[in-house]
Amino acid sequence: SHENLMSTVAEELLLDSVEQYGVSVFDVKKDNTEPRRYFRHNLFGSHEADYLPTMVEYTVQSENNSPESFIYTGKAYTPDGMYVTTPYQCEIGKPIQFNDIQALQYFISGVPIYIEHSKTIWLQEKEVRMRFAFDHVDDSLTCHISLDPFIPGDQQRFIVTWQGTELYRGEVVSGMTEINFIVPNYCIADGVLELNFHCPDGMSKLELGLGNETEALLSLPVHQILFTKDIT
Repeated sequence: SHENLMSTVAEELLLDSVEQYGVSVFDVKKDNTEPRRYFRHNLFGSHEADYLPTMVEYTVQSENNSPESFIYTGKAYTPDGMYVTTPYQCEIGKPIQFNDIQALQYFISGVPIYIEHSKTIWLQEKEVRMRFAFDHVDDSLTCHISLDPFIPGDQQRFIVTWQGTELYRGEVVSGMTEINFIVPNYCIADGVLELNFHCPDGMSKLELGLGNETEALLSLPVHQILFTKDIT
């Protein structure tokens, strides 16, 4: 963890009471299980603020640094203080609004671009995994995804899978504002649902003529996600 940095520098400077700064990297053992923390924020609009953008906290569960190893803790640090939520909680009939940083708690991997005050997140990876935790579910559900009508490149393929089983496949074109698909009840185990969103046609800002950036791929702009009971 970066928290080891201060103690390592202090040890190299031969300072007393090095342990008050944490554990030096020279003292970390191969089988060390000390939890690591990761803080994420983006820099959009930060040059206009007197404070760092809102940061969300993750713990890192393993040494491979794969996206699945970063687990959201429910803590968000804002200019107004720290906010704590229960990660992944979702209510049937209540939309998940992407109008604040808390909405990022539903992403296990492929964390999207979040632009404050825009009420939209941009899926920026070709595969995104999300987790939703319900209090009690017996029935199949309908998932409603509300979109911004602008789609990069005017059209993109969008596939939703659960453990390799395809739940939705279609082409999303500019002007579409909603995607709907059925989530069978067998996909929800102990109230937890995990979905993979595949966006194979994500485009970079360079390809879109919006800048020189080539790494971040813009896919679908999402306003909200809503689950309702399937009545079909």
